[in-house]
Amino acid sequence: MDFCLERFEVGIWSSAREWYMNNALNCIMVGLRGKLLFAWHSILSVPVGQYSSSNTLLIDTDPYKALLNPPKTAIFPTEYKPSDVNDNALEHPFGQPAISPLHPDWNYYSKIIRRNSKTYYK
Repeated sequence: MDFCLERFEVGIWSSAREWYMNNALNCIMVGLRGKLLFAWHSILSVPVGQYSSSNTLLIDTDPYKALLNPPKTAIFPTEYKPSDVNDNALEHPFGQPAISPLHPDWNYYSKIIRRNSKTYYK
């Protein structure tokens, strides 16, 4: 986290509720939280035009959450479980692959993309 905060503007926008996000940040960002550009929870909206695919990276454990995002704007680490003593996520920073035509459920996801592309990509 120190590396990122020294080199980038870092903000966190979580789908979690405010109390959960604040508790998590208080735990993992001890002494660093004040360096965040912002910390938004699920009910807040992004200022239009300020953040885009050119300056924003989505990091989530669920690839489906980036289904409508432009390609190569997200990474999907595997979920951290404290009980997994063999966790090596930091050695493999790219995690899971994005959803693509090779995904076993592509038929389902492609319908969502087609249905929403009319709404999002006019």
